[in-house]
Amino acid sequence: MKRKDYLSWAGIICGSAALLLLWVSFMAGPFSPRATLEGMIAMKAVAIKQATYATLRGKELIPAAQNWDTDRIIDMVIAVLSASAVICGVIGGVLRENRHAAGAAILFGISVVAFQFALLIVGGLLLALVIFSIAHGIFT
Repeated sequence: MKRKDYLSWAGIICGSAALLLLWVSFMAGPFSPRATLEGMIAMKAVAIKQATYATLRGKELIPAAQNWDTDRIIDMVIAVLSASAVICGVIGGVLRENRHAAGAAILFGISVVAFQFALLIVGGLLLALVIFSIAHGIFT
């Protein structure tokens, strides 16, 4: 009787879908319109003014509702798919399914997290380089 490796293959499918969705959102995103810097500062100033008036009047502050835009939903789907890939791969490994399939599922799930972490590190390094270049230009 041939044994089926359903969990490992489900993990591979989830992990590869998460990786594909991450690449598409990185290359083609952001999908939701973003406010300009001036618009964000103006919105924060109005929110601070309204919170100050409410506090001075003794009213209870009502926290702002979270907006679920397209980019946030995509990020949540990516996180769920990558976590499910890792979980399916680990459970498949524990159940003695094909170790190559279980390892591939874990690898796909972890590679999504590693890609996002690498983007964060590269962005931080580029920001430090820009700050250093500006400081070098000012002080020389």
